[in-house]
Amino acid sequence: LGASIGLDNKIASLFPYLENDRMLSEHRKRATDVILRADVPDNWMGRFRKPAVEILQSMRNEYKVLLPTGRVPQDQYIQEMMQSRICVSPFGYGEICWRDFEAVAFGCLLIKPDMDHVESRPDIFRPFETYVPVKWDFSDLREKIGHYVRNESERMRIASNARRVLSECIRPEWFAGVMREL
Repeated sequence: LGASIGLDNKIASLFPYLENDRMLSEHRKRATDVILRADVPDNWMGRFRKPAVEILQSMRNEYKVLLPTGRVPQDQYIQEMMQSRICVSPFGYGEICWRDFEAVAFGCLLIKPDMDHVESRPDIFRPFETYVPVKWDFSDLREKIGHYVRNESERMRIASNARRVLSECIRPEWFAGVMREL
């Protein structure tokens, strides 16, 4: 049990993107099919991420895949995300990371390992409603990416649902409702 990074200052800086859809690129005009910007260290965290990276590397002949590992200025990162249709977000220090919320705010379809064991607020981890779960070993990642690259309306429906859920948490009444429920 702990505070959600979905409500921290870094995510709060994304609120303008949630409030104004015109700031986003249209899905059909996005140049990148799939992005995963993540370091793959030689430790336990790298073991969570390496299978996803290897699968995405093998898909470069089929799709436009962006797999940078280094840090870049925030403006460049935002542009990369806003030009991507799908964002793959493997686990890192924990199940939830900033990338999840950034992907949603920038209009990407979020694909990540199954989150059924996690309860989170804001809850952007509703299977096939706000994100697409994959097996923890990523063995179905290729299949899921192929499906959602080919099915724009389904991809956009899930990405839009996630944006709606995240944008609801901006409102003071959302937070008050969560506290009232607790």
